[in-house]
Amino acid sequence: MQVALEVFRANVRRSRDLIAIFRAMRIQTTQVLDLTEVLRAALVNTVSSFDLFVHELVRIGMLESYSSERAKTKAFLRFQVTLLGVLEAISNTGSSSWLEQEIRGRLGHQSFQLPDNVADAIRLISEVELWNEMSAMLGGVVKSAVIPARVGIRINLGPNTTLLVRILDSRLRGNDGNRE
Repeated sequence: MQVALEVFRANVRRSRDLIAIFRAMRIQTTQVLDLTEVLRAALVNTVSSFDLFVHELVRIGMLESYSSERAKTKAFLRFQVTLLGVLEAISNTGSSSWLEQEIRGRLGHQSFQLPDNVADAIRLISEVELWNEMSAMLGGVVKSAVIPARVGIRINLGPNTTLLVRILDSRLRGNDGNRE
C-alpha cells in the first residue's frame, strides 16, 4: 500500500508543479493569455490521482484479505466474482491472479470521487466508518450522516483557488485499524 501512497504523492506534486507554472506564467504574461487551463489540468490530475489511489488501495487490500494478511470485511465476503474466475481459482490454487483480474474487472469502471463511493470501496478492506473516523481525527463532532460532504482537508492551490481533497486515514493500512 505504500507504493500506492507514493504514486499518489508524486501525482499531487505534479499538480503543484502545474500550479507553480501557472503562477510563473501569470506574472510574466498579460491577462489576454488565458491560463485557467493549467489550473484545470492541476485539478483534474489531483482528482484522478485520488481515484487511482483508492483503486490501488482497495485492490492491494483485497488481495491481502484473500491471502489472510488482512482481516476479511463483510463487504469483502460479499464481493461477487464470475464463474470464470472461480474456475480459474480452482485450477490455479495458490494463485491470486484470478482475484486481481476480478477486482480490476468489477471495480475498474467505477469512479471513486464521491464520498459514498469512496466509503463503499474502503469497506471492502476495512470496517472503519471512514468519514466519521476522519471527522473525529479532524476534531469534528459527528452529528449526521451528511458528514462526507463536509469533511476534508483544504489544500491551498493559490489565490482564489482551493481544492478540497479527501484523504484516507493511515489506519486503513493495518488489519486492526491501529496506526503504524
